Amino acid sequence: MSARPKLKPAAFKVADPDMIAALIALQDSGVETPNWVELGATLGGRDGSNTRRAVTRLAATGLVTLDPLRVSDTARALHAVWSGNAPAAAGVPAAPLPEGAGPVAPGGLYAIPHDRIHPSPLNPRKSFDDAALDELADAIAEKGQLQNIVVRPHPDKPGEFEIAAGERRWRAMGRTLERNPDTAQQSVRSLVQDLTDKDLLLVALAENRDRVDPPAMEEARGIAAFREMRIRQILADIYKGDPFEKGFTEADIAPEIRQATGTAMHECAAAMGKTTRWVELRFNLVEDLAPELQDALDRHAITLAQARAIRKASHDRQRNALELMQNLQHGWRTHDEIRDSLKAAGLPASEAGFQPEDYDGETLTDEDSGETLYMDLALVTTLQQRAIKRRAKELLAEGAAFVDLPEWNSRYDHPNAEDYPDLPAGYILRLANHRIEQRHVVRRADVDGRSKAPIPVKTPRDSEAPATKEETVQPFERRHFLQAAQIQSRRLREAICNSEATLAMAITIIGLLPSDINLTWDHRGPAGWFRREHRSGDDATIKTPPQLAERIAALATSDSEGGPASPPGFAIKPPAVIVTDPVKAVDTLNRASPDQVAGIFAALIADQAAVWPSTARDGGSDAFTTRLAQGLTRQMPAFEMTADYLAPFTAAQRRQIAKACGIPADEADAMPTAKADGIAWIMDHPKRTPGWTPPELQFAAPAKVQADVRAMLAGEAS
Repeated sequence: MSARPKLKPAAFKVADPDMIAALIALQDSGVETPNWVELGATLGGRDGSNTRRAVTRLAATGLVTLDPLRVSDTARALHAVWSGNAPAAAGVPAAPLPEGAGPVAPGGLYAIPHDRIHPSPLNPRKSFDDAALDELADAIAEKGQLQNIVVRPHPDKPGEFEIAAGERRWRAMGRTLERNPDTAQQSVRSLVQDLTDKDLLLVALAENRDRVDPPAMEEARGIAAFREMRIRQILADIYKGDPFEKGFTEADIAPEIRQATGTAMHECAAAMGKTTRWVELRFNLVEDLAPELQDALDRHAITLAQARAIRKASHDRQRNALELMQNLQHGWRTHDEIRDSLKAAGLPASEAGFQPEDYDGETLTDEDSGETLYMDLALVTTLQQRAIKRRAKELLAEGAAFVDLPEWNSRYDHPNAEDYPDLPAGYILRLANHRIEQRHVVRRADVDGRSKAPIPVKTPRDSEAPATKEETVQPFERRHFLQAAQIQSRRLREAICNSEATLAMAITIIGLLPSDINLTWDHRGPAGWFRREHRSGDDATIKTPPQLAERIAALATSDSEGGPASPPGFAIKPPAVIVTDPVKAVDTLNRASPDQVAGIFAALIADQAAVWPSTARDGGSDAFTTRLAQGLTRQMPAFEMTADYLAPFTAAQRRQIAKACGIPADEADAMPTAKADGIAWIMDHPKRTPGWTPPELQFAAPAKVQADVRAMLAGEAS
């Protein structure tokens, strides 16, 4: 094996066309040694030394030579394409083709019979619009050929020529001959250049810079073909022949291959008037797309945006998604939708509990973050389950009281450990959407066991004496907190309904945007609020809040077809309000004033609000609802004591409630024990504090609510 030579291939730049045009003008005027200062002045006032360095770099590509100055046929052909074939427009006469099949001097402009010119199989352009060809044929018949085509002597047919650029014009002129077969043979103005296969392909690609929406796969296949030819040529120049025949392996010449690839892509980009990144993205369509998707893109069955979005997926995944993309299924219509669908179908490496070397399945790279996605979810599940078992052992070794491993779809009812710092804490580990979910919790049995102990009551008579049976106060039960949640929900809805509509809009935005699946209960916000009914207006199970019904009814006119109190598009049939015709409904809302629409919006969103006792049954509200309620203090209606509120409690509990709401302790201890009499006694007591809010009705964290309830029941509430 020969020693590896060191040679960096040169590539011309996207800014070099002006330089090439200036050098052509100099050579054609007889100049053999350029004056760098004068040449720089013609190029927009460039410095002479900078101009010389630029031409020297250009000479390294082989497009021009110096001493004497010569511009290659490839450079001239590129210039003809870049400049729109100016010689034809300027009226430069085309010489007749020499008799017979003798050689034709390269660089000349000739009138070549149409039947002696042939399309090149190297041309990436394969599709031609029939209607556009007819229009071009009519224009040429009326005005003549205004632009030359570029050809080379045919490599296999002496005396004939192969098209490098201008095949569309040649085809249009052929249609004119087909329409008038008796017309004398038509000649085509052609610039003849001596071009290699690689150069012809580069010129054909350069012609695409002026096309409108050329087929993406045609461009991609042309770029791929040029890239391969150019790399082979560069490697042959470096190694003075085929490096693989000389015993080199691909690993041996990897640096040269990278350099040759960069050169090929730079030259292609410069010829086409595109960026290197653009050319690479086009090439990736050939490199990455499955044949079925390439064919679909050729047929316009899928869009370029869809193809670019799916190309990094495996060919099997591409084929599975093809029908979804063709049918414009939700999640597969646009680039962003497909990207999101692919991301959702995999697990980011950063969220894996296992090491990258443990995974040997299909991967995908996220275009936005560059992160690797693990797409083989069956393998991911197996590895994540192993990781969960390892993590469980680690947590137990670190001192966790317990570690539970429930199934992904099982329900569990363990309170957060942060709310019960005095109880033994452990962890729950499970898979949720292929992610490892770890929660720090206490056991429900421990919380319930503690809650079942009677709460000692301090009495003014004898704090040391044992409490009598009547004085024993049991803790609040689930039903008490559910009642509190219902009351809180009503108050919260009224507050939102009476607030500015911008608050309702903010809640809607937060509630309808996707939420992180790993958010815990107290951080989910309004994600679970929003719901829609799809029922008949006669269904009595639909209940619309009065404020919403009133505000929609206010839009009705005297001639409203939905009934005397129903605006067009709506039906108001108490207690239900439904949309009967979305088109008419939107017209009704468009005619309404901004304040009316804002009021309806606020009432509608307010109806979605709900307060649940925490998943641990301990009352309290989540962080979002707590913060929302704090901002609605002025709009929040005050709590009003009712007999219904007092009914669920025992006599002992009602006695402590009476003390907490301002009734003196000695009088509360003498409260009637009969339920109806005791409730009436509290409701009618003149010393009861107006506006007192029970502790379970606070908008606060579960731990605070539970502590305040216990304090009230123990007679310690202030």
